[in-house]
Amino acid sequence: MTKCGELNLMRLKNGHIIGSRINIELRNFLYFVVLLSSGIPILSYFFAVRGGHLPAIMPFISETPLFPPSTVIFPLGMTIASIGMLLVASVLRRRQAARIGVSGIRLVQVNNLAWYALIAAVISLIATANMPWPRWPIIHTVAAGLFFMLYLFWAALAVSVRWSTDSDASSNSAVRIRIGAVGLGIFFYLAMVGLAFGSGQSHLFAPTKLSFDERSVLLHLAAACEWMLMLSFTVHTLALAEEVRGRWSPASLWS
Repeated sequence: MTKCGELNLMRLKNGHIIGSRINIELRNFLYFVVLLSSGIPILSYFFAVRGGHLPAIMPFISETPLFPPSTVIFPLGMTIASIGMLLVASVLRRRQAARIGVSGIRLVQVNNLAWYALIAAVISLIATANMPWPRWPIIHTVAAGLFFMLYLFWAALAVSVRWSTDSDASSNSAVRIRIGAVGLGIFFYLAMVGLAFGSGQSHLFAPTKLSFDERSVLLHLAAACEWMLMLSFTVHTLALAEEVRGRWSPASLWS
């Protein structure tokens, strides 16, 4: 083998090592995002129930951080998780753009649109976490609704670009799980909204004025759908983390 060939082989091996390490760090960071975004609402629920502030079944997520210590933990943790997700997504967006190249103008536009949707989703989530229900009921509710819609919009666009740019996407279990999670998320979001408004109760805009005993079955089901919606987001992010860990091309280093 010539010296030039040995040099290229060494570059390729080093590229694989570097790329693998980068992917591991991205995956671990996504795990950290999941730990915060899913763990903090559960922890807030535990504190609220343990302190006797809420019944075990079935509060909305936004009701759980209204009591110490969640009044501090919830907004801080969700803000950190939001920014972390945005940082990881910015790296993945650039990678996806490199795969698309200059020939897929339409896919580039979809990829960019997905990025803008995620930015808006992050802003909405930060507003939701830092503007609790009792003090800003309308702003909180609107921001939460926007976050749910925009996150699902981003996830759907991102996975569609992934599907269009890689020929093996249909056989990738992580991609299929992401698609399934997005589908379930859309279902639970629509069910949550439909059940909440179908109940005929004004809980969405006046949470402190309606006791749990006064809430209808439809409203309890709406709360359950919100938790299932959060679960679908968690599954999607975990699948994305595994996809990031398992997928890398050394050519991306030189693009």
